[in-house]
Amino acid sequence: MGAPSPIIGYVTALVLASFFWSPGLALASDLPAEASEASEASEASEASEASEASEASEASEASHEETQAPTVKPLDSDEAAALRALSSELRAEIQGLSAARDRNHPLTVSDALRLVTPPRSAGDIFGWIRENIEFEPYSGSLRGAEGTLIARAANSVDQTLLAAAMLEEAGIEYRFVTGRLHRDDAERILGTSLGSRTLFGGADLEARTFSEPVNTVRSSVIQSMQDHLWLEAFVREEYRPFDPIAAPAFGMTPATSQDRHAEIPAQYRTTMEVKLVGHLEDGQSIDHLTIAGPLPRYAYRSLSLSFEEDATRRRGHRPVLTVDGVSSRGQSIPVASLKELELRYSMRMGERETRWQQTLYKRDQGTDIFDFDLQHFSIAIIPGWTSINQVRALAGTNTSDALDSFDEWLQKEQPESDETGSQHRQQTNAILDHLGTTLSFSFAHLLDRTSAEIGESFGVAPVLTRPRVITTGILRRDDRFLVDLQLHSDRIDALPRTGIPAIAGPAFLGMYGRLRDQLIGEMLQAYGGGEVATVDKLFRGATSQSIPITTIDGRSLDRLNHVEADDSTKDTIRHQIRRRSLLVLTPLRSVQDDDVDRFGWWALDPVSGFLEAHTGDALLTVGDQKSTDTLTVEALLRGHLRLVARQFTAASHATAESTRFPELTCSASRQLVRLGRAYCATSAALPRANVDECLDRPPQAGGDLFSLGNIECRDRVAPFRCASVYADAVLTGHLVVGPSDATPQSLPAPLCY
Repeated sequence: MGAPSPIIGYVTALVLASFFWSPGLALASDLPAEASEASEASEASEASEASEASEASEASEASHEETQAPTVKPLDSDEAAALRALSSELRAEIQGLSAARDRNHPLTVSDALRLVTPPRSAGDIFGWIRENIEFEPYSGSLRGAEGTLIARAANSVDQTLLAAAMLEEAGIEYRFVTGRLHRDDAERILGTSLGSRTLFGGADLEARTFSEPVNTVRSSVIQSMQDHLWLEAFVREEYRPFDPIAAPAFGMTPATSQDRHAEIPAQYRTTMEVKLVGHLEDGQSIDHLTIAGPLPRYAYRSLSLSFEEDATRRRGHRPVLTVDGVSSRGQSIPVASLKELELRYSMRMGERETRWQQTLYKRDQGTDIFDFDLQHFSIAIIPGWTSINQVRALAGTNTSDALDSFDEWLQKEQPESDETGSQHRQQTNAILDHLGTTLSFSFAHLLDRTSAEIGESFGVAPVLTRPRVITTGILRRDDRFLVDLQLHSDRIDALPRTGIPAIAGPAFLGMYGRLRDQLIGEMLQAYGGGEVATVDKLFRGATSQSIPITTIDGRSLDRLNHVEADDSTKDTIRHQIRRRSLLVLTPLRSVQDDDVDRFGWWALDPVSGFLEAHTGDALLTVGDQKSTDTLTVEALLRGHLRLVARQFTAASHATAESTRFPELTCSASRQLVRLGRAYCATSAALPRANVDECLDRPPQAGGDLFSLGNIECRDRVAPFRCASVYADAVLTGHLVVGPSDATPQSLPAPLCY
């Protein structure tokens, strides 16, 4: 699919000026040449909440100046006709996007079963899964049956769930089997799934040999694979093994069975809990809303979080969380005494639990989001790779449904002016509920496409080991919308293919983290905004504003005392260093960006090479936007139509045949080398690492997390520096990854010059 069609520009040109801003942090050009040396709250009871809310109401009445609703001019017949025409044209474009789906790539179990060769026996289903679903090593059940079809790759647990769903659809009895794979079989399965590559280098691009240390990541993956799950299907009056990952044919398995089960065993089940937690000025915390259930229930779906006014208290807002059309209402939020609002996630696999959080709002950062007419958050939980079919289907369905809501709004008689605010919130939330997943999944697909291309270039297989949670926030004031998105919690590994040095894994993870930050800005720019602030942009700003950069690790935590940032930001950095043993590269103070002080940093895992951009800002930390004195219903509706058009633009951008992958990747590679030189530098940037030495004598970051604090900073960052020059060498053609039977003449040209 090519560039977005003219209707998008037409719609955008007709609407009023758009306010579109993201506090995410950017397309960087350079790092400073020099680097400088430079609590848990108690749970509140409902009684405490009520008391606090009462005090908040009194304080609010004394200090809060209410925003007066603008005068609303009704819609006349000519304006309504023009809007219907625009809606109709946009609907035609959306139908074209949805129609581009490939029916040979199913999104449901029923679709998949229809593609199986009749008579659709257990053996036929076995063959289809083995041919169409790749093996990807991770723990527990993340994707479920339909998520596995979308990702087209899964571990033994999710492939078994897909097999069970297809057998059940076909009316074939089955049971689950747990057992053990011999290590040799696990190595064979992993080796087959990864495949082999050859590294070429030097002036004549000859095949390279290198001194490769034991790959501890690969070894741990093989060990985890030995605990195996598969099925037995009831065929011809007996149960026969159904193990498409480990066996070449139906009725076979190399695994040793231990137990049989009617349902998936508890140790393989994964559950997810999501909480909305408010932190008040007096230190209390309130759990406003909680949902929980099996992760596959939320996989590849979007949770819609909105707020409705609570008439029983001044500036009270009640959260509403909607999943698949079912809404849950939580405890009212006393906005006047609210200091911070965050989403907390907890994922449990058997006995293991992982937690993370996403800050939605901080009072001391920017304008109070509750001063806006509407606040809406879409929370997409994506535990596997996306597909172009899925994004097209989502974009087609969701934007079409949003236009249905828009057209329904047009047909209604306009409400009285004193009902306008409430009515407009309801109508807007109805539209945003339909659009909630589109932007998040479009961004995820753009990131997935980029990851696949980088992985192929570097000779590694990317593996998602934890769900990605992408939060899209939208504020509305009158006819204007402000939009941002952030990605949290994703965890990705990179397994070098046979014949590729282990340093390729950290090289991929460094590039992934660097590009992830940049692609957020790329997506939001395609969505309709100007240049987006990212962490890279802050580092460029630090250079131009002569703000020193420093590295903080476990041995230099005292440097955090010299960083001018708020306490919660410092607590976050301290947590990353103490509990996760990360290396933090940060400016010593906030950077001026568009007349706003912003703060951001890079966090590096020195063992894996995973690089992540962080900002101290909450999602949707916006500057002040004044209300319109006179608001027309026509302008309000045009603003909503513009939002629908931009959702379509985002999906078109993500699924287009051509992307800015070469330009973005080459820029990211140069920045990665600069980051490698800036980490642990004191008076000047570190020398550039030598790629040949890195291949011959690859450095090690150290042993376990408990010993890393005793290793010098430069030694800890050495693997990352080698990874950065490996990435640069591959992209500039000094090193080339090719098939095992490739010749120098058949190798691809370098991506960057």
